[in-house]
Amino acid sequence: MLFNIQTLRVLFTFMVVTAHLEPIFLVLGVWQFVSPLTYISIDGFILVSAFLIAYTHALRPRSPLGFIGRRMSRLVPFYWFMTIVVSLLALAVPALFMTTVVTPETFLKSMFFIPYEKSPDRVYPIVFVGWTMNLFVFYMAIHALSLKFAGARAWLATAGILTALALAGLLFQPKDVVLAFFTQPRLFSFVAGILLCTWWLHVRHTIVPQPLPAWFKPALLAMGVAALVTVTLRDVLLPGVNPRFIGPVLAGCVVVAAILLERAGAVHRSRLRDTLANASFTIYLTHYFLTQAANKIVLALDITSPAVIVPLLAATYVGVAIVGVAASRMLEEPMEKLVRDGWARMESALRPRPHAH
Repeated sequence: MLFNIQTLRVLFTFMVVTAHLEPIFLVLGVWQFVSPLTYISIDGFILVSAFLIAYTHALRPRSPLGFIGRRMSRLVPFYWFMTIVVSLLALAVPALFMTTVVTPETFLKSMFFIPYEKSPDRVYPIVFVGWTMNLFVFYMAIHALSLKFAGARAWLATAGILTALALAGLLFQPKDVVLAFFTQPRLFSFVAGILLCTWWLHVRHTIVPQPLPAWFKPALLAMGVAALVTVTLRDVLLPGVNPRFIGPVLAGCVVVAAILLERAGAVHRSRLRDTLANASFTIYLTHYFLTQAANKIVLALDITSPAVIVPLLAATYVGVAIVGVAASRMLEEPMEKLVRDGWARMESALRPRPHAH
């Protein structure tokens, strides 16, 4: 396990949570200071996830069918559960879901990872934070095909395909919602995760000099801090540069600093961190129930006192963690095990058996 990567996984997940508390931070008058810290939240979340998927597969290689089954059993069942729950709530209490329209079309597109316009220029499924699921499933499907046809070079093939798609999107600017979605610059975050993992697998035993120079750890810390400062001041330092390109690069710098620090002996260990990292996917998919509730409370009651808002914010973060961990243990993990075991039996039944002589 890469402990520091798990810490970043939690950090980027809660950066996403922070981004969805914008109305409260606006009321406090500090959003202009907080918002830059969320600029690489999604890029970092995607990059770290792509890195870990590639890293886990490298340590325990699987067949194309085994890979797609293992990853889908982790992501899909709970996402489907959340889509059904939100759909039922939206039908029962539509006033709570202003832009969520549940029809057979939107439901099926959400369930089967087909992007559509929820409202003008906003391409979200019924569970709006689940738009990244469309990208993750796309990424895993491409990699399963790469495993089938590219073998040992599958990760490089996947990175090449995603890069080509993102460049095609930039060049041709497709108007079709599906084509535009699957050629968006966010694909570069997946590419960055794949390339960083490939690099790390080749250099992890030799990259850190021995004996360790006195400047090594401070230099890595400075690198990580510099990346975060650049994100925070990107509009000043890098005016006019497309943030979709900045995010993966700077998130990658933070990741490199973290894994090199771990190799150099600066390891962050925490049981709480491990618990939150294991539940990060569930936290990501459930957090907006609490963030939306907190935003509505502050705005509906016209709360402006920091003495009330700050404790409410703290309670929201704690609640997000508790709900996410509870949902992970009581729902997501049993669902994953059920689907994974069923997939393993199916894969075993499909596997060619040796002929008896």
